[in-house]
Amino acid sequence: MMSSRKTIQAIFISLEFVTGLGCGLLGDYCYSHFDSEELTASIFNTFLAAYISMLVGIILIGYFHFRNIGRMRDFGTATGLSFLGLLLFLVLYILIEMVADNLIPDYIDSILLPFLLPLTGAVIGLNILLIRKIRPETKDRNIEESPRSGN
Repeated sequence: MMSSRKTIQAIFISLEFVTGLGCGLLGDYCYSHFDSEELTASIFNTFLAAYISMLVGIILIGYFHFRNIGRMRDFGTATGLSFLGLLLFLVLYILIEMVADNLIPDYIDSILLPFLLPLTGAVIGLNILLIRKIRPETKDRNIEESPRSGN
């Protein structure tokens, strides 16, 4: 039963990655067609649209994940943690860009890191409650099921 639960969780996490990346790229692509601003504002708004679309894709799959395991009461907190994870990993990307600008190849620096680091942070933020609460529930269940001794 536990391996089935872990398999389902791994499938949902993989779907969150794929959907988040797809929605982020789709939001980036769609926004670029309607953009008519100056270059700096255009780049900022395009990345903003991509990150918002990425969060929407991750949270959509996360909703079905939380509903599937019966933990809808934690979904709002997980959504906030997903947003915080995206912001933290975005700051991490900016720090990596500032420190190791000449050390990283251009294709990783300009294509992979701006999308994959915030995506990873958002997925980790969404699922951190599930990972942290599985362990204490398992311990509590083992304590409740064990017979009392001494009384």
